[in-house]
Amino acid sequence: MPARIDTLIVGAGQAGLALSRYLAGAGHEHVLLERGRIGERWQGRWDSITLLSPNWMNRLPGGPAHADPWGFLGRQGLVDYLDRYARSFDAPVVKGVEVERGGRSLFGFRVDSSAGPWIARIVVVATGDADVPHVPFPAPRGVSAVHASE
Repeated sequence: MPARIDTLIVGAGQAGLALSRYLAGAGHEHVLLERGRIGERWQGRWDSITLLSPNWMNRLPGGPAHADPWGFLGRQGLVDYLDRYARSFDAPVVKGVEVERGGRSLFGFRVDSSAGPWIARIVVVATGDADVPHVPFPAPRGVSAVHASE
């Protein structure tokens, strides 16, 4: 039997966690599926990587300000920040779950994962690099689906 949730977010990086913070604040039922740990895309990056934008630009909604607003976080600093941020509002992250496919169902969308199937009214794909706009599957008739770039 598939698990049911109103909103399913794929990815627990910056975008997924920021959306989760807003949904939690509105009392909206949701869950984040993450293939590894929180901020997984950053976990495996080079130890020497540094963000290209100053810390004041990397503050997530409701999150604490960085100690040095004009500094630049390194990989571990960002990973630690994302983890603290998720804990600050008890983000409903399910770690270690690989999303295998998604598509329409009678009740909205079905997402098949390594932890079993999910049925959700809304699915948000908030994964990895965002340099190419892409809507992964069409919305149901009468519902507009747009990429954040639009």
